[in-house]
Amino acid sequence: GALKWKLDGDGSKIIAPIAEGPDGNYYASSENGNLLILDSATGTLRSKIHLGKATAWGTMAVDSERLYVATIEHSVYAVNFQSGKTDWSVTLGASIAGGVTLVDEKLMVGTFAGKVIALDAQTGKTLWEVKTDGWAWQAPVAAGDSLFATDLGGTLRALAASDGAPQWSQKLGAPIQAAPAVDGGIVFIGTATGEVRAFSA
Repeated sequence: GALKWKLDGDGSKIIAPIAEGPDGNYYASSENGNLLILDSATGTLRSKIHLGKATAWGTMAVDSERLYVATIEHSVYAVNFQSGKTDWSVTLGASIAGGVTLVDEKLMVGTFAGKVIALDAQTGKTLWEVKTDGWAWQAPVAAGDSLFATDLGGTLRALAASDGAPQWSQKLGAPIQAAPAVDGGIVFIGTATGEVRAFSA
């Protein structure tokens, strides 16, 4: 529990979990729209990338080339580690609160327009989208060849990661704001009424 280092950031909130890049640096997304690049050993601010009006609430995704940031201001950004510049950005027309999931070079997000959307990680092009029963507060969770998505309408869905095809769904009768957890072939989910359920994946 000993404090190793502390950085005051840029004076704004940092809501999204910090991500570690392939370069060994930590990346923190601030409410001011800055991507802060920190030395992992000392916390020293190495540099920052300004993304504009960009507030990330959910987990950022990382591959060998890019960091992917989804924002409340409706956009997804792909930031290149080598150049420090944005390779692409797309606007999806609704807030994205739950971050982004990366599976087989596809980025999966849930939006407040009631959609789960898959984007090509190389270009940002929309590959497919699935309508949900209300806001999709979280990004889908990947396990095997499936994605597990939730919504405020109270539906838990299993979708094919390849094309979004429905595999099965369960209506839980209460809003679901949380992401599911998957372990040992079981999908665990909690609802706004305080119930926790487990389903066969």
